[in-house]
Amino acid sequence: GGIMNLSVKGMVERMRQRINTKRTIDALNKLNDRELADIGLHRAQIMSVATELLEIHRKERDDHGNSI
Repeated sequence: GGIMNLSVKGMVERMRQRINTKRTIDALNKLNDRELADIGLHRAQIMSVATELLEIHRKERDDHGNSI
């Protein structure tokens, strides 16, 4: 039914978010300290930046009604 479908959609969305956040963290972790500095980041900021990017994408999706 409808409730089960919403629950599954929510689970899929959370999994997608975790995967995207992990991919961002992995990509940033592959950069050396100089490369991170070139884009204005310090290694200690990687987790918070990845989380913030997720929030930005979520807001854009919700504002535009599109799945990113």
